[in-house]
Amino acid sequence: MRPYLLTIPAIALGFSLSAIALPSAQAQSPPKDLPNLKSQLEEAFQAGQVPSAAALDQANDRAQSPAEAQQESGEVSQSFNAEKTDNNRPTLRITVTGEKFEDDIQEVAGSVSVITAQEFKDSGIRSPQEISRLVPNFSTFANGPRANNPVFNIRGLANDLNIVGVGQSSVGIYIDDVPVDILASETALYDIERIEVLRGPQGTLYGRNSQGGVINIITTPPDDSTRFNGLVTLGTDDLREVQLSVSAPLTDNLFFSLGGSYFETGGFIRNTFLDEDAAARQDYGFRGQLRWLPSDEWDIRIGADYERFDDGSTFGALISDEPGEVEENFLGFNEVDRNAQFARVRYTGPDVVVTSISGRREWSQVNATDSDFSRFDASVGLAEVDIVQYSQELRIQSPKDNGRWRWLVGGFFEREESELEGGIEFGPAGAMPDFGIFPGSALANIGEFVDNTYAVFAQTSYDVTEQLTLTAGLRFEHRDFSMDRRSRFTLDGSSTAPVPDYSVEASESILLPKAAIEYRFHPNILAYGSISRGYKPGGFNIISDSPDAAEFDSETSLNYEVGIKTSWLDDRLTANLSVFKTDVSEYQIVGFDLPNQVTTVLNATDADIWGIELELRAKPTDRIDLIASFGYLNTEFQEFTDAITGENLAGNQLPSSPEYTYALAAQYRDPGGFFGRVELSGFGTYFFDQSNDAKQDPFVLINARIGYEFDDFALYAYANNLFDQDYFSSALNTGTGDFLGSPGDGRVIGVQFRASF
Repeated sequence: MRPYLLTIPAIALGFSLSAIALPSAQAQSPPKDLPNLKSQLEEAFQAGQVPSAAALDQANDRAQSPAEAQQESGEVSQSFNAEKTDNNRPTLRITVTGEKFEDDIQEVAGSVSVITAQEFKDSGIRSPQEISRLVPNFSTFANGPRANNPVFNIRGLANDLNIVGVGQSSVGIYIDDVPVDILASETALYDIERIEVLRGPQGTLYGRNSQGGVINIITTPPDDSTRFNGLVTLGTDDLREVQLSVSAPLTDNLFFSLGGSYFETGGFIRNTFLDEDAAARQDYGFRGQLRWLPSDEWDIRIGADYERFDDGSTFGALISDEPGEVEENFLGFNEVDRNAQFARVRYTGPDVVVTSISGRREWSQVNATDSDFSRFDASVGLAEVDIVQYSQELRIQSPKDNGRWRWLVGGFFEREESELEGGIEFGPAGAMPDFGIFPGSALANIGEFVDNTYAVFAQTSYDVTEQLTLTAGLRFEHRDFSMDRRSRFTLDGSSTAPVPDYSVEASESILLPKAAIEYRFHPNILAYGSISRGYKPGGFNIISDSPDAAEFDSETSLNYEVGIKTSWLDDRLTANLSVFKTDVSEYQIVGFDLPNQVTTVLNATDADIWGIELELRAKPTDRIDLIASFGYLNTEFQEFTDAITGENLAGNQLPSSPEYTYALAAQYRDPGGFFGRVELSGFGTYFFDQSNDAKQDPFVLINARIGYEFDDFALYAYANNLFDQDYFSSALNTGTGDFLGSPGDGRVIGVQFRASF
C-alpha cells in the first residue's frame, strides 16, 4: 500500500479522537441520559437548590437536540440544504431506514452513505449507475449500453457474472423495499426522497445477493400537499431529457402521484466503418402511486411503473486505440421492456409495527451485437431474456420508542421464472464448411430457469447501558432452483440438436448471522465493531453441454469491520472512518474458453479483501456544503487455479476492483439565487479480468454545475467529465493478446431547466 494513501485516514482519525474532548453541552446525537439529567434537576428543585445556568442550558440543549426532533417527527434532514434546529443552526443529521428502523445515520453501527433528495438534485444523478460517484469503495461499470447488465462493485464484490447471462448479484438493489433483479437495475430516477448505500454484507436483513452491500432507493410518497416537478435538459451529443411529476390529494386520506421521463442521446461511440452512432440511446417510462391513510395506524401504498429502452448494442474498441471509435459491419441493438407493481401495507400500533411488501417485476430484452467486433461479416451474437419476479416480505417489529430493547422478526419468499436464449449467427467470414458451419447457420443455447427462495430472519438490539449496545441477528435461507436446457443448430430453416437436451435441479440452505457491538464514548462519538456473513447463490450455466458440468457453487463471505462515527461543531461537521476485512470462499468468476469462444463460470477457492473508508461532510455556513470520501481496497486471490487454462492465479487482484476511490464535492448556494457546484471523482488502477493481463490506469472525472434559482424555477449550465477523460469501463480478452473494451462516458455540456412548486 502506498504510504501517502494512509495520510487522509490518519488525519481524520486524529480529528475524530480529539472530538472526545468537545464540551458535552454541544452533543447532537439522541441523548440517552436525558431522563437522568431531568431527574437531577427535579431533585435539586425539591431540595430547595437552584440549578446553575450551565445546567439549565445543558438540559435545554439536549431537549432540543436536532436528532431527537427528527426521531419525533420522522422527517429527513437534507444534507445539502440542511434543516435548522431551534437554535437556527444548520445540521447534517439524516434519518435512515436501511436496518428497518428509523435511525440517525450517526447512530447506525455500520458503513452507510446517504444521498438526500436535495443532494440528488444538486448532483444531477439520473440512474442507479451514477449513485457511486460520492460513495467510497463503490464503483459501477457498464458493459456496452446502459441497460445491458451493469456491474456494481462494493468492496471488491461484483456481479460480473451477468455478462454470461447467469449468476446472481453481489449488490442488492431495492426500490421502495421491493428487490430488483440486477438485470433490471437501470431505471430513470426522479421524485427521490433519499438513496441509502449500505456497505458490507447485509445478509441477515436482506439475504442473498447482498454480500457486497445494498442500495436502497426510496421515492417520495404522495401526501396531503400538492406538488409539481419538471425538468428539461439539452446537451451535446444530441442529448434531450424531460421529466414531469405531480402529486396531490384526492380526498382527505387518499393521495396520488404520477410521473414520466424521456431521455435520448447520440452517445459517445462512433462506428467509423458504417459512419453511424454506435451507442445511441432512447428510453422513456411512466410511474404512478396511490397512498391511503384510513387511520393514524395504517399506511397503504400501491404503485406501478413501465419503462422502455432502445440502446445501441454491446460494442468493443481495442483498449490501445481511440476509445470513442469502433469499426464493425453490424450496428446492433438492445431493446428492453420492464414493468413493475408493488403493494406496501404498514400498521403502526402502540406495541408493534407490521409491514407487508408485495412486489412483481417483469423484464425482457432482445439484443443483437457484432460478436467479432470487426468490419468483417464473421458473426452476430444474439440474446433474448425474459424474467418474471415475485416477492413477498412480512416484518413484525417493536415500535420506534421501545425503551432499551428493540426487535424484528420476518419472513421472505421470492420466485423468479426466466428464460434465456443466447446464440451466434455466422456470416461469410465466419463460415467453416469442414465443420458444417455455412453462412446463415446459427447455434443457440436455451435455458428455462425456476428459482424459489424462502427465508426467516430476526434481529435484536439491547442497550446494556446508556453507552453500550449489543446487536445480534440470524437469517435462515433455503433455495430450490432448476434449469431445463436445450441446444439448437439451425441451417436453411431446419433445426437439429447438437447435444441431448437435459434438466438439472438443486437446492441449498444457509445461515446468515450477524453480531455487532457499539459504544458511545461521548454523545458525539460512536465506535462499533461487527461480524457478518454474506451469500451469493450458485446456479447453472447454459453454456455447458454436459449436465455434470453445468452447476457452479455458491459464494460466501465473512466480514469483520470496526469503525468510528463522529459529529462536532454543532453538527456542522461529521467524520466517519471504518476498517474492514472480508474472507471470500468459492469466489465466482467469469472464465473464457478461447478454443470454443464461449464464456463460463468458475469458482476461485479463496479470496482475501481488506480496506479503509473515510467520509467527511461539512456545512461551515448556510451557503456552503463540502463532501470528501476516500476508500482504499486491497484484493487478492489466495488460492485459484483457472480450470480452463490451468494457470495458477493466486496473488492476482480481483477484477473490476479499483485500488482506491475518492470524491470531493464543494457547493455554494446563495440566498439571492446563485448556485455553483464542482465535483471530482478519482479511481485507482483496476484490472479487467482475473489474469490481470490488462488494466485501466488511474483517472479523474470532474463535473461542474452553475446556475440561478428563483422561488419556483431554476436554470443551470453543467458539464460532466469536463476535461473529456478517456477510460475503459470493462474489457474482454479476444484470445489474440488484445482486449476489447467498453469506453466510459465522454464529456457532456448542457443546460437544464427545473420547476418545482
